Amino acid sequence: LFSGLAQDLRSVYPGLLTYCANWDEAEDVSFWEDLDYIGINAFYPLSRSDRETQEEAVAMMKVIAADLERISQTHQKPVLFTEVGFKALKGSLKEPWIWPEYVEKPVVDDDLQAMAFDVTFHALWDKDWFAGLFVWRYMSDPSDYSQEAPYGYPPRLKPAEKVIESWLRCGM
Repeated sequence: LFSGLAQDLRSVYPGLLTYCANWDEAEDVSFWEDLDYIGINAFYPLSRSDRETQEEAVAMMKVIAADLERISQTHQKPVLFTEVGFKALKGSLKEPWIWPEYVEKPVVDDDLQAMAFDVTFHALWDKDWFAGLFVWRYMSDPSDYSQEAPYGYPPRLKPAEKVIESWLRCGM
């Protein structure tokens, strides 16, 4: 079914194609060969507890990177994070996909968000199989909290923004 759709799209669209698989389904997508990129909504857990440490996040991201490399090699396609984001909240690396409004008693931690982005970039940036990423929830108006609380995903005007800018500008 999808193979036919991809062929139909290619007959009218000259650009590159991907599919946005959730992080926990990427290995099971059967039609990567019909696309140009392995697209992943990358809300991977970077902690097993509510007490996140950089050491644990680095260790978990190494395992994630190894899995992604294997998927990339299996399908001979680069991996593209179609979404990646972290809430600026303590305890958010255990289940980064939980929307901020569902977090009971949120405790703001802008530095945790920055650390999670840095760990992610550090693990993936120089990998030849990694095509790049799109940051989730980069609002055009950082003062508009009608869309999401300030402790949510948007990195704008937080330490995470400086981390993202540094990696994109310099490749650290």
